[in-house]
Amino acid sequence: SLWTMGALRVGNKIFAQFMNKNYVQYWRLTNNHDVVPHLPPRWMSFQHPNTEYWFNNYTDPLQYKVCNKNDSSGEDPSCADSLWAPTLSIFDHFKYLGVDKRLGKAHGCH
Repeated sequence: SLWTMGALRVGNKIFAQFMNKNYVQYWRLTNNHDVVPHLPPRWMSFQHPNTEYWFNNYTDPLQYKVCNKNDSSGEDPSCADSLWAPTLSIFDHFKYLGVDKRLGKAHGCH
């Protein structure tokens, strides 16, 4: 199993297809308007593997939508990929599952 939170696009279509076929389960969590999962841009031929779990509710940080579960593209136009670039935010990258990752540094975590 592989879990990622706010992961970059790290490969092309062939890499995404390899991941889709060879991993038993892969959970790719995206949070609201997090800019990082949109990098590098798709026009550079980068693509995510599936399946995306999009946490898109600020009032309930544990509510999510399952995206592209049966689609090998890894990019779902009804989930995080639906967002317009100027609306993306680095601040949404710091908070996943209701926990602000920046708080750990105050307690010695890196």
